[in-house]
Amino acid sequence: MNFKYDVSVDAGPAETSYTDKSIVLTPGKVEQLSITFPAGCMGLVGLRILRGLFQVWPLTSTDWYIADDFTIVIPCSQIIKDGADRFRIEVYNEDTKYPHTLHVDFSIILPDTISERILELLNERLPAGIENLIAAGFGIQGDVGETIEIMRDELIPILQASLQAQQKLLERDYSDMSMKELLNF
Repeated sequence: MNFKYDVSVDAGPAETSYTDKSIVLTPGKVEQLSITFPAGCMGLVGLRILRGLFQVWPLTSTDWYIADDFTIVIPCSQIIKDGADRFRIEVYNEDTKYPHTLHVDFSIILPDTISERILELLNERLPAGIENLIAAGFGIQGDVGETIEIMRDELIPILQASLQAQQKLLERDYSDMSMKELLNF
């Protein structure tokens, strides 16, 4: 689902031609961010996006996106849990003659779609197939939160136990074993 915002900034010196726009994005995962600088910006218009008090795009707090007649496409993976996450788009304009309007487009994967993608990946990568695991009591549900709980409570302890067993094998002293015993081990 795409959420599009237009942010306009008046002409004038940078100190006075500054604007910001607060937005609330729907819960999900921001998969892609597109920022379109129309023709005429000529490197005089800058944009950055903050989440709460912290700058998110671009990553460095002193940087701004600056372009002319160009769309910047940024792959991302920001998770938005609920409407409490406020974003702020900040724009400045050093063009003393013309105002400018930038276009910002957030591509967000909604929670149901995220769950579907997780199940697809599990189906592709697990040899037994997800249906067999569910039938066996593994209990993966369509809800992301429940899936994470199951992974934390069931899958991670199994992986940790396997890792500990492998570490014990590595720590064992094999110096007293013959070559034949090692090959059959």
